Amino acid sequence: MIRYQAISLAEIIHAEFLSKTNDINNIFINELVFDTRLPINNPQTSIFFALQGIHDGHLFIDQAYNKGIRNFCISNKIFVNKYSDANFFIVDDTLKALQTWAKYHRQQFDIPIIGITGSNGKTIVKEWLSATLSHRYTVANNPRSYNSQIGLPYSVLQIEPKHEIGIFEVGISQPLEMEKLASILQPDTVIFTNIGPAHQQYFKDITEKINEKLKLAANAKKIIICSTYDNVIKAAHKLPIEIFTWGNKEKDDIQIINNVNNKWITEIELKYNEEIYKFSLPFIDAASIENAMNVISCCLDIGLSQDEIQSSIYKWETISMRLESVHGISGNIIISDFYSNDILSLSISLQYMHQKYPNKKKIVFLSDILESDENIEELYKKIADELEKNNVNEIYTIGDNIKELSKYTDNVEGHFHTTEQCIMMVEPDKWSDSIILLKGARKFAFEKLLPFLVENNSYAELKVSLNAIQHNYQYFRSIISKNTGIIAMVKAFAYGSGAEDISSFLEQLGVDYLGVAFSHEGVALRKVNINSPIMVMSPHLSSLEMCIKYNLEPEIFSFNALEQMIQVIDEYSFLTKLPFPIHIKLDTGMHRLGFMPEDYDKLSNRLQQVKHLLKVSTVFSHFSASDMPEHDDFTRLQAKRLFDFTEKLENDLSYKIKKHICNTHGTIRFPEYHCDYVRIGLGLYGITSINEINKKLMPAVELTTFVSQIREIDANETVGYNRRGFSDHKRVIATIPMGYADGIFREMGNGNGYVKINNKYVPIVGDICMDMMMADVTNIWPNINEGDKVLIFGDDISILDYARTNNTIPYQVMTSISPRVKRSYIYFF
Repeated sequence: MIRYQAISLAEIIHAEFLSKTNDINNIFINELVFDTRLPINNPQTSIFFALQGIHDGHLFIDQAYNKGIRNFCISNKIFVNKYSDANFFIVDDTLKALQTWAKYHRQQFDIPIIGITGSNGKTIVKEWLSATLSHRYTVANNPRSYNSQIGLPYSVLQIEPKHEIGIFEVGISQPLEMEKLASILQPDTVIFTNIGPAHQQYFKDITEKINEKLKLAANAKKIIICSTYDNVIKAAHKLPIEIFTWGNKEKDDIQIINNVNNKWITEIELKYNEEIYKFSLPFIDAASIENAMNVISCCLDIGLSQDEIQSSIYKWETISMRLESVHGISGNIIISDFYSNDILSLSISLQYMHQKYPNKKKIVFLSDILESDENIEELYKKIADELEKNNVNEIYTIGDNIKELSKYTDNVEGHFHTTEQCIMMVEPDKWSDSIILLKGARKFAFEKLLPFLVENNSYAELKVSLNAIQHNYQYFRSIISKNTGIIAMVKAFAYGSGAEDISSFLEQLGVDYLGVAFSHEGVALRKVNINSPIMVMSPHLSSLEMCIKYNLEPEIFSFNALEQMIQVIDEYSFLTKLPFPIHIKLDTGMHRLGFMPEDYDKLSNRLQQVKHLLKVSTVFSHFSASDMPEHDDFTRLQAKRLFDFTEKLENDLSYKIKKHICNTHGTIRFPEYHCDYVRIGLGLYGITSINEINKKLMPAVELTTFVSQIREIDANETVGYNRRGFSDHKRVIATIPMGYADGIFREMGNGNGYVKINNKYVPIVGDICMDMMMADVTNIWPNINEGDKVLIFGDDISILDYARTNNTIPYQVMTSISPRVKRSYIYFF
């Protein structure tokens, strides 16, 4: 970032500049900070912008100051007198000031700018295009996915005189956002990746969303787009702009003449300016091919040769940093990143493995490092140090150069020239209860190793985004007091997502309690070294001994349960410290479990008699209808009953008792009842019944499978059991290997439900079978192949919509997913 004089910056952003230094002309800024969690390189010459988001940035001024920052852009003057050695830029709107600065900064550079917009693929297109053009130009671009109202200005401010071209993705989520970003970026060329249902809830219709995104191209010279998006092209024709298309049509500027897939590679042949170009792409999925074509089209238009582009294509995979974990055979956990292998991403992967599983045996499969400017000796010394620092026990190397690693560590147990050789010679049954990291460059196709290591090579997969769970957890943290804790509900296999993995991650996030339904669920968590406090919400009376042995805190909801607990704790007191913590459940109107308010005197007397054995940690209840405004008066009555009951019990027992009553919707709608804890369940997965809140959360789960067979069906034929899938016209039917034994509802059948294949929605026909269902793919034939991905629910088909289709609720959707469906856990860095 170039250096700005503070008084000049104040003028640019129309700020009142306050400083007690004697020489304001020697105050300079060369680094922007808006998140104190991120690394700060030069705190003395940094400026912290106190931006308003989920959190008020002013709340983090103390943190920024303690990290050495002395320049602050604020809209609240209350902080001015707090720090006598700091400099303040006072503005009415800190975000507007940031955007004004970025707009001014952009105007100082006369370099070509490529802007990338669309519903999906913006980040990967930006990264791939940057990697390809960097061989010819010095490129400025967004770090990571910094493409929003904050991220884009931050990215534009990184442009320096050395840069020869800028490549920036631009993201919006609702109307009236793009115009501001377009005025900042002022692109010459726009790549429109695609248009889909992402963020559709914020727009009246698809046309409004298209027009909003096209505002990025309002003053551009050219737009690059796939010709299949007729609605976008039609809208673009209203702009004074050249439309450059690619696709299968003869009239396209770049025509795809041939497209052949084998197991791992797509061979693609193009016609451009009457010349033929051939490219080999290291993937076969439709989304990646679309992204690649946007990049290739732009590069050909700029003037790059076929060889220049192709030489970059096999390096594209080193850009993404994604870790995916699944359960392996013999109790192993497999962590994989098949997309990148450089020293930085390796270090991150090793740290992740070490921090999450500190006490497990660690095994690493590692390929050659393809992208490094260091000599081999120095590179593999560093890698050996990283492996040792993170306590890796066994190393298996694949490639040519990486055999050098054995000179610097004694833990290399095997070396193979190819992945295929490794598969033939390694016996995966030799490991148990270990963590296995597969870290390989895309060229080595480490995904071939995975089937020999995983426990469940399933036809279907439930992917859980840990980033989304982290975001949602932090959102709920942001709306409660710092004195209020979070009880994360992980009962019912963490709503079907995998209790052990989710609980481990929540423990890393600092959750205050984990909530399970039954004792055996808590025992399972303890056996995988989950140490957080665990509350058992519905303990069976025969399992109270297990609660004591495994330090699980039971809910006591009846006098029978209380007497049983007294008897058990007296008998097994040698297993624990006394008094043992319990949680009293009060029935305030749910009428499911719990003591009634009229039980108070008897309960209080008994608890006083056993104070040496039991201590009441919390008294809690359950809202009956916190998501239904028509019952708000009853909700408030429930809270009052809890408060009155707890206050009396505190007086009788002579100690402080914590209380909680809010579930996810109660937490959102009734901040006055947050009390000492709130209980969050499906909210952690980005699921509520409140649309405004869902916009602030991230969907965390995606259920997918694949097409197993495609067949043409003649007119007047039926599909499936009971001959219900009848049609009077010829159809193309795709069989999908999921049925009601996997958690698919039978209500999905006979045209009621739909799935998404190759970005198209297709209806389910016929009855749902135990292991299969069928979809009518006539409208997308022949653009479909056996093996294509099928989306059941996820980003583009929300769980809420899926539940409505099946006349049920999201809770049942999640908990109905069969154990035979593979669970995988994704974390992006």
